[in-house]
Amino acid sequence: MRYPFLVHVVVSLLIIILPGCCLYVDWGKRNFYQGNKVYDRADCVRGHIRSVSIYNQFSTCALFDALWLSDKVRTTYAHVYAQRLGLDEKRLKIFLDAQLDENRNRITFFVLSLYDILLDSPTSAWSIILNTDNKRFVPLSIKSVELAPEYRVFLSCELSRFKTAYEVVFDAFGADGLPILNSDTGEMILEFRSVKKSASLSWCIDDGLNMVTRKSVSGDKPFSLRNGPTRCQNELGSCV
Repeated sequence: MRYPFLVHVVVSLLIIILPGCCLYVDWGKRNFYQGNKVYDRADCVRGHIRSVSIYNQFSTCALFDALWLSDKVRTTYAHVYAQRLGLDEKRLKIFLDAQLDENRNRITFFVLSLYDILLDSPTSAWSIILNTDNKRFVPLSIKSVELAPEYRVFLSCELSRFKTAYEVVFDAFGADGLPILNSDTGEMILEFRSVKKSASLSWCIDDGLNMVTRKSVSGDKPFSLRNGPTRCQNELGSCV
């Protein structure tokens, strides 16, 4: 019989306290300058992020978040970078062209991993492989990086003090000299493999080499998927 009474007490306290909290928040905003909000275009990048959690029963084996630096992501980054630095249209174009040039010869991802799971060591327990059209490619380089402020905002939902950011770079061309991503590529898969487990993150590609739909992850063992919302759908549109 005491529980209903306690529930009523708690509800009554919340009714009394919460409006006061709102008043304090409003007072703080009025008396402490909050600055002007700037559109960071993070919603334009959310659709390019994939995440996977890999478990051994109830224990976490690994967490991976990956952002593919497609032309659209690099274009968004260039505009936010130019906005932060106050670049004019001419300097923005120069910076954007340099960003897009990177994608002509390289396929790049930012990958977040738990700090105790190293990805840039030759003895790492996990390897990363790119799979397109059932052809697998190993990275040219994997290195830990300090993300630029713009990318830290784009990945703010995934970043934490327990994760390390890596730049994972693949050659855009296969051993035959042909582009890995071409008009026939339907899906690009980033595979994470250890001795005992594997999982993959995938992006659907259209004939313009743009991401078109969200794809779920797959693995040999159970995992969970965390996806952020996006308003950009298939085009940057007003995002740039």
